[in-house]
Amino acid sequence: MTSIQSLFQKLQSSQEFKDFQEKNPGAFLSAGFFILDFSGGKSIYQLDFYMPNQMRIMQFEINEDPTIESKISENIVEQSNELKHETVRISLDEIAILAEKIIGKKPNRIIAILRKLNNQITWNLTCFTGVFDIQKIDIEDWSGKILKNEKMDFGGFRVA
Repeated sequence: MTSIQSLFQKLQSSQEFKDFQEKNPGAFLSAGFFILDFSGGKSIYQLDFYMPNQMRIMQFEINEDPTIESKISENIVEQSNELKHETVRISLDEIAILAEKIIGKKPNRIIAILRKLNNQITWNLTCFTGVFDIQKIDIEDWSGKILKNEKMDFGGFRVA
């Protein structure tokens, strides 16, 4: 099962993250960005850490092979909410199952963003079920409650 906790543990055990923590003791987990590819492509698992002293985000991509890649964001971020990994209840595997139940078929790809806003941890999902079939779903992490479910059908449009 791919959980935020297991990804965080994998990241914590890497020398790259240990060096980052030593240089940025005030940094904290602020978000997760994931691409779950069920059509044979590469899934991406990324945890973002806010560095208040630099007002920037350090992005750590946790690969399956098990390498860790990091990149600092170019944009200034005034503030960010701390996301405590141990309080996240829904795993990435469960996100895929929930999305399939909500949509009624297995998505080809899910872009999932995990963040904390207004003291509420939410999953913002963009699910792709076909070339132009997209469904946006927001799920409250604690309860699994669907906050938003919006289908976007671009099937009538032609791409030149």
